[in-house]
Amino acid sequence: MKSAYISLYDKSEILPLAKTLKSLGYEIYSHGSTLNFLAENEIDIIKVESEIHPNIEIIKLFAGKKKGIIKPEIIIADIPHNFEDDTYNILLILTAIKKGIGKAKDKKDIDKLNSHLKLFGEISEDINKELISNALNRISYILATQRYNIFPYINTNDDVINIPLKKIFKIKYGENPHQSCFIYSSPIKNDFNLDDINIINGELNLNHYLDIKKAVEVLNSVNEPLAMAIKHANICSISYGDTPIKALKKITEYGYDIKRSYAFNRNIDIDLIYELEKYQPESIIALSFSQLAIDYIKKNNDKIKILTYNSKTITPPSQKEIINLGADFAIEDKDILDETQRINFITGKNIMENIKDIKLALLISKNLKTYSSVIVSDGRMLSFSQGEDTSSSAIRSSIYKIKSKNMIKLNEKDMILAVSGSLDEGSLNETFKLPVKLIIQGTKDINEGIIKIIKDKQIAFAITQKRHFKH
Repeated sequence: MKSAYISLYDKSEILPLAKTLKSLGYEIYSHGSTLNFLAENEIDIIKVESEIHPNIEIIKLFAGKKKGIIKPEIIIADIPHNFEDDTYNILLILTAIKKGIGKAKDKKDIDKLNSHLKLFGEISEDINKELISNALNRISYILATQRYNIFPYINTNDDVINIPLKKIFKIKYGENPHQSCFIYSSPIKNDFNLDDINIINGELNLNHYLDIKKAVEVLNSVNEPLAMAIKHANICSISYGDTPIKALKKITEYGYDIKRSYAFNRNIDIDLIYELEKYQPESIIALSFSQLAIDYIKKNNDKIKILTYNSKTITPPSQKEIINLGADFAIEDKDILDETQRINFITGKNIMENIKDIKLALLISKNLKTYSSVIVSDGRMLSFSQGEDTSSSAIRSSIYKIKSKNMIKLNEKDMILAVSGSLDEGSLNETFKLPVKLIIQGTKDINEGIIKIIKDKQIAFAITQKRHFKH
């Protein structure tokens, strides 16, 4: 004889499974309102009596300290959202799992178990393992969530880390249309959380979310009005401006590519939407939109995704980045650009009157893949290159882009070059053909010969205290 134990708050989905169990010869044990519900629906039930709680009697049964009833081979019981709500159910479930007894916890489990029993007439080892795994997963999620409610950051001082993830929705597709993709949320606090994003119009795929993440990280780093174009989480162009529309015109002055995401750290009005239409934006991210701008997009170009984000001026502590290494993970401190870090000038005078351009160059450089170079002037990025095999290659590529767009129109030296790696003589000879007044090197490796060459050209040269390589 086989048996099952049922103890549920929500009994609306249990009748089909209970009938299947009875048809296969199972004895069903229960108590309280669950017993009454099943009895009212003409299911033959055996009541479990207890002076404390019926679950304790089943636990005794698993421990070999009780006789008289058949040990259940399946437990059907709720997992409460908070362990304090139902300690007896938690004790029962944990005991059953330890003894290798499967446990159905919700409609999805109940329906699957019912279909399995109808097909095979018994509980197979595979379905039993799946039910045990599901129950362990849910219990560990609840426990880990309670831990992050106390301290909502990853703690790498502990050798064991549990990160609770809960599926919240399916998105249009992943990086490519043939890849399905789901979004999972966690209680970990970070400088970017999807709760900070409000989708006003459009359906997003994974590439849009990657663009949004990168855009928000950059926008939260800047107080001045800023516009940026971004594609597949790569910064395409970026500029300061007195107003969002002036910033936008600066990044498109020397040409532009269509089908980008555009991001602003200010309110978007209808005039900016008129200007943006020229560039066929895929999405627009901003602090807010005027209602007129929203209505216009929905009426005239409903394919454009429009989103707002919550600005964060304070960076949460203890931020970590998780890197997938296949079956393993690396967890490192997040590389945060510290605006207070000193820039050490090796040659030339300290030209901190250009602090906005210096900050912009460092901000962009931090978000480019090593080896990279970026050229900035008058509050905008003129050119960049990333993912090169050497710093020299990155510099040459950036210079080529400037020349190909005929962007050298300035008589005075007002360009700033930021490079992630060490400089060499060949790349410097190309650099000197541009009106560069400051070169910032992102490493402390200093070549005395290079310093002399730069000094002879009367160009300022500085190094940063911290290296911000990105791979």
